[in-house]
Amino acid sequence: MSFLARAVNEVRYPTCYRAMGERSLAGLPLLGRSLPSLPGLKPFQVETLARERGAAVVDLRPARDYDGAHLPGSFSVGIDGPFSAWVGWVVERERPLVLVGGSPAQQLKAQRQLLRIGYDRIIGVLEGGVEAWAGAGLPVSSFETAEIEDLATWILSAEPMTVIDTRDESEWSRGHVPGAVHLYVPDVALHASEIPRDAPVAVHCASGYRAGIAASILEQAGFERIIHVAGPWSDWDRLHLATDAPG
Repeated sequence: MSFLARAVNEVRYPTCYRAMGERSLAGLPLLGRSLPSLPGLKPFQVETLARERGAAVVDLRPARDYDGAHLPGSFSVGIDGPFSAWVGWVVERERPLVLVGGSPAQQLKAQRQLLRIGYDRIIGVLEGGVEAWAGAGLPVSSFETAEIEDLATWILSAEPMTVIDTRDESEWSRGHVPGAVHLYVPDVALHASEIPRDAPVAVHCASGYRAGIAASILEQAGFERIIHVAGPWSDWDRLHLATDAPG
């Protein structure tokens, strides 16, 4: 019943849901007890697939690991969270997919979750992960990782920056950082052009998971000074800091 209550009261659904009913009625192939193995791809194969075929590179690692080093333009969607829901929300189903990072078991889990939502254009996995990519001389990006306490310090000291809150509307309405911009994760790409680029952009959510996804989308939009606030939003209350909320 709790699941039904959440589903009925959900305001928005992942983009992939729009076509799932039609595909289900048409009939989908059964996954079976085992899945076909994912081919290993060399770094320059992945680079070519992304550049020439528009392949979406999806990084399965935890967001903090992604922050340290990742393929430029890749999506940070950790397998440690609601992976398929967020891939289905921010990556078009028609795009070929390449997976990066994670153990073989985690890659298999990602493959199964993607197939269950109709994302069946998984080309393969980057062999050797980010280390192999960097070892091949290809460019690597990184973000600064911060905690809520860091964010509070910057705000109290009037540090020039844009704070983006990527939580949903109900979370935002219960209280948010004074002066923050509200952009739910699926809306980040649509409104990236409206975000100032003359100061760092700090992105947060409730736990850091969604903020990591949003940070990777901002990088795709050309932002260079991105700060991923990975700490839990509950720390804001723990620090007894003021919030803005509707009166």
